[in-house]
Amino acid sequence: MTNHKKIIFISFIFFFFIFQSPIFILNSKSGYETNFNVLVSRDFKNINAKPSDFEFYFPESYSIVNSQLNLQLYSSNIIFNPEPDKKFFEYDQFQNKILKFSYSNIYGFSVNLKFSGTLKANNEVISYIPYPYDEKDIPTSLYIYLDNVSDPNVIDFATEIAKNKSNLLSIILSIKNYIDGNIKYTPFYSNRNVQRILSEKIANREELIDFYASILRVLGIPVRVCCGISIPQKYELADNKLTKMNIFSGKGVVTYLEIWTKDYGWVFFDPFFSLFSSLNNFIKFGHAKYINQLHYIYFQSKSLNITVKDDYNIELYKNDQISFTKIYDNLYSYFFIFQSNLFNNFEESLQKNFEKITKDYYTGYDDFENKRLYYIGFETKKEINVKDQSILQNFYIEKDYIFTNLILNSSIIDGSTEIKIYKGVDINEKNLIHQIKIDKNNVKQLEGGNIDINLPNLYLKKGIYVIYIFIAEPDKNTILLTNEMPNLPGFFPLIIIKNNERIKTNLILPITFKYE
Repeated sequence: MTNHKKIIFISFIFFFFIFQSPIFILNSKSGYETNFNVLVSRDFKNINAKPSDFEFYFPESYSIVNSQLNLQLYSSNIIFNPEPDKKFFEYDQFQNKILKFSYSNIYGFSVNLKFSGTLKANNEVISYIPYPYDEKDIPTSLYIYLDNVSDPNVIDFATEIAKNKSNLLSIILSIKNYIDGNIKYTPFYSNRNVQRILSEKIANREELIDFYASILRVLGIPVRVCCGISIPQKYELADNKLTKMNIFSGKGVVTYLEIWTKDYGWVFFDPFFSLFSSLNNFIKFGHAKYINQLHYIYFQSKSLNITVKDDYNIELYKNDQISFTKIYDNLYSYFFIFQSNLFNNFEESLQKNFEKITKDYYTGYDDFENKRLYYIGFETKKEINVKDQSILQNFYIEKDYIFTNLILNSSIIDGSTEIKIYKGVDINEKNLIHQIKIDKNNVKQLEGGNIDINLPNLYLKKGIYVIYIFIAEPDKNTILLTNEMPNLPGFFPLIIIKNNERIKTNLILPITFKYE
């Protein structure tokens, strides 16, 4: 493992350990503690004095079934401005604490949720998780996380997935292998269930999370879908000691799975984790059976134009510098239940997929109705400062197109910017197809910070292309917003060029083409 991967992996494990994960364990005989503060701020506007009801998760505990992390001295409070007409707490069918409130006549309001406390890590030993589960070992309270599926196609599929399998890991990898070989990724969610995914062979990230959960439940394994907020972080990447760069994980809501096991309780599982993924660095807010039942923010109103601004801050404290240092220095002595098996198998699977990439390109999602071709990954809000560096992003089209516009999901036009499109997998001036020099005067700014660049009816034939972006005069705040590259076959990684060195990432540049 190279040095930069070690650094990333250490950061990944540390934050993962501190918060919800039951799959990291301390080697020492004593537990360690850390304090945290979380402030979630939400502004609601354009309610237009219409009666409106709101609800969202109000976490009261971060403890989990196997008590890997216990909550000490937890406190929380709510500040409304103005106060709602009604407010109360209740528990939903999954035992999440829900804050509910309503306004009968208001145009806008704000609410702050404050959480603070101390987390203490206990010792635990996690080992092999056998399959099948014995029904008598599953508490009846967890039956809600199982499925009574009558569709014979789904039952047959799940049965085939689990055939000759004797442990949880092998089943998970079998599901992943099926997805990699058969399901086309789309960036858009349309609430496809397991039956639709099996028949249509297309799915969004959240739909694939439901897919994993549904298949495991059919096999008698309780699974719940969870959501939380990611912890903003900075990662340093380097292919050598001379070339370094930082990737910043932004804020956002993340989703993942928890799988129940007899000996260890709820075990964290993210089917799409990668070496420097903010998906694994989170504070949990709630869980449900399916994605569309998660009420991170939910409201009903007669107003059709409600806008919501959701923001938060997270603070961590080092209670004991010696203990903190011990945690950092001894991370490799912690036992990661999937480290030697699942993680390595995922990496090996990814490598095999890239080896056969000449066959399995990702061709983007074609929205025929609106005539747009999308290349978008997981929207986990990764940020790169593009000062003193340029980027390359490959893409593949499976048929001929005439493109009229290029939309970048980034606000990077802070100086003289050059965009080039080449035929092939790399920069070669002989294969230059189109070149654009743009600035603030000739780019249309869209909502959300996107930019729309006119293309002169650019005709591209079926094949592989590369977009090269260079900003000649960036300032220190020139930021490129990227997506995390889906851990699925056929995606091209974003490549960053700095000091004539190339750094391959697990990111992709989100781009959209309009076509005729």
